[in-house]
Amino acid sequence: MEDNSLDLRIVSLDTLVLHEREEIDRREILIERITDEGILRNPIVAAAIGDGDRLLILDGVHRYFALKHLGCKDTLVQVVDYHDESIQLYTWCRLIPDLPNFFTKIKALGLRTRRMREEDDVATFKSGTAYGYVREANRSSTLIEGDNLSLDEKTEKLQQILNSNGGLPRVRYEDMDRYLKSGEVEGGFVVGIYTKDDVVKLAGSKTKLPAGTTRHIIPGRVLNIDVSIDLLKADTSVEKKNELLAKRIKRLATEGRIRYYPESVWLFDE
Repeated sequence: MEDNSLDLRIVSLDTLVLHEREEIDRREILIERITDEGILRNPIVAAAIGDGDRLLILDGVHRYFALKHLGCKDTLVQVVDYHDESIQLYTWCRLIPDLPNFFTKIKALGLRTRRMREEDDVATFKSGTAYGYVREANRSSTLIEGDNLSLDEKTEKLQQILNSNGGLPRVRYEDMDRYLKSGEVEGGFVVGIYTKDDVVKLAGSKTKLPAGTTRHIIPGRVLNIDVSIDLLKADTSVEKKNELLAKRIKRLATEGRIRYYPESVWLFDE
C-alpha cells in the first residue's frame, strides 16, 4: 500500500460544508456512541471544492453535527477527488407503508402523478426534472411531477414530500423489491436524480437536501481508524495534530496493520 494512496488529514470543522440537513435522531445516537467510546471511529469523507479551501461532506453529515455538539474543534477527514468517475452518486429510496395516503398528500402539495410508460417517462426521470417515482409490488410505477422548478425549489419540495409523510424509512434501490414482495410496505419512493454538480451547488446554497437523500459509493473508504475525541477537542494546532496523525499512520504501516481490500466485503459492525 503506497503512502500517497490515502489523503487522511485533521481539519477544522469550520472548513467543512454541507449539502444535506441533519436528522436529529441519528445525530443523538452518534453523540451517545462517541461519548461512550471516546473516539471517532471512521473519518468523514469529503471532497475539495472551489479553490480547495472548502471541503464538501460526501458522507458523515451526522458525525459532523455530533462532533460540533460535543465541542470538538476539528475532525478527521478522508479527502477524495469528486471528479473521479469511480465515485458514484445515487439516491436512497423510501418505503411507503400507506400508498393512498401518500398520493393524497402528494396531490395536496400541488404535484401531479401519472403511470409511467417505460421509455418516455424513464427519460423524464433520468433528466432530473421529476421528483421521483413510486414503485408498487406489481412493479407498476407512478411518476411524480410538478412545475419546472429551480434546483433549490425542487429540493425544498422534496423536503415537503417527506415532511408531509412523517418521514419514510430509507433503503437501497436494490433492496426495495424485497420489502415490496414481503408485503411489509405498499410502495417504494425512488427519489429523483441529483448530479454531482447539483450537490456542489447545494453546498453553496442555503437550501439543503433532506437527510439521507444522497448515497455516494466511494472506493477505498477508510474504516476503523480510531481518533480520540480529546485530541479533536484540544487547543493544539491542526498542524501539530496532523504531525501526530502522520506518525501514527507510519507506525501502523510499518507494523503491517493497514490492509486494503480491492474486492467488495461484508463488514459486521458489532
